[in-house]
Amino acid sequence: FIPTAGKKAFFVCRFKVSNATQTDVLVGIADTFTSFTPAEGLYFLKSDESTSVSLVLNKASAITTLTGVATLVDDTFIELAWVYDGFTKVEVFVDRIRRVNQTTLTNVPTAVTGVALGVRAGSADARTLTVDYVLAAVER
Repeated sequence: FIPTAGKKAFFVCRFKVSNATQTDVLVGIADTFTSFTPAEGLYFLKSDESTSVSLVLNKASAITTLTGVATLVDDTFIELAWVYDGFTKVEVFVDRIRRVNQTTLTNVPTAVTGVALGVRAGSADARTLTVDYVLAAVER
């Protein structure tokens, strides 16, 4: 899966997390990653000690971040989506409502990526990521 200039790409995921504050969450497309730090990807990221979700465009570890695109709530489903038009923008949707556009696209990934879903506990307790559905698509 590679977002390519001139080709539309789309990602959507509906999920919930048991504890919105004490958890790291990553959903989107990314290459192989450790410690929630992909080298390439276009993904939503929620860091421990926060409930705020950001959209991250990551190309060769050069990062553009749109902060505050959504807020997670304990054990409550949310649908996050992004749409890349293939040319000038990435649009972010939260529960099917367009929230923001990103038009600085210098960090759209160019390496092979795949669907990435991750959860990591921010404290000693176990955390649960429940995924209702996920879809990633790119034009041929």
